[in-house]
Amino acid sequence: MVVKRVLSASIIGLGLISLSTSVFISEEVLKGQKKIANAQKSVDSANSLFESNDYTRPLGRGILGSAREKIEMGQKEIETYSTIAEVLKYGGIALISFGIINALIRFKKKK
Repeated sequence: MVVKRVLSASIIGLGLISLSTSVFISEEVLKGQKKIANAQKSVDSANSLFESNDYTRPLGRGILGSAREKIEMGQKEIETYSTIAEVLKYGGIALISFGIINALIRFKKKK
């Protein structure tokens, strides 16, 4: 019986760790989204300067190309981590639920 209680507590603990990791990753994703939004604004304002003239347009594309690539890579990374955070969140909720149900079943069988 002690092993089953420890197992239930361990499952709940893993669920809590998973849930808290999900919250941490989600906060970091929000910070990354803000940084990307600021970078995109900077690129857009610089792009408007270069796009005004036919002679400066190729120069602007060359200079801003690497910034655009970094922004796109950051957006892909954000998508990846958002997916990981969602899986951890729902997995954590499932583990916590399973651990609680398991503990309640063991408790009721004891009576």
